[in-house]
Amino acid sequence: MSNNILADLTDPDCTQSLSMDPSGAPFAELDPALLRAQRTSLKWTRFPADVLPLFVAEMDFTVAPEVQQALIERVLASDLGYLDGPGPLANTFADFAQDRWGWEVPLDHVYLATDVATGIVESIRVARPEGGVSRWPPCLPELLRDVRRVAG
Repeated sequence: MSNNILADLTDPDCTQSLSMDPSGAPFAELDPALLRAQRTSLKWTRFPADVLPLFVAEMDFTVAPEVQQALIERVLASDLGYLDGPGPLANTFADFAQDRWGWEVPLDHVYLATDVATGIVESIRVARPEGGVSRWPPCLPELLRDVRRVAG
């Protein structure tokens, strides 16, 4: 894959059918009324029915079967404790980054984060850019608050 963003739009991930989510579930199943009835997350329970909470979208997609199976296996094994490092994730990410972007990622540079927002905030805390931090709209209100807190 090229490092050119426009060239990357030809990547198979970007040219697949627009009728299904990445796991193959039809987008018709992402009906807001159905999601409100099925989901218990803050996104679908905090706001009234006439509000479409678009600040987070990725949790609306169907969970990939491989992820479902991995979670089921961990729960059945009662393996829900804390990790002390990235374990096999480091190799998996380094291989992915090499294959997808041509990046060489040292395994000791891969860290775990509890979620994307925490990863962004902690990355800013480590890098601490002197010129400030640019944000992209739309932005989760909580993420914007945390970025302001660490970036000044």
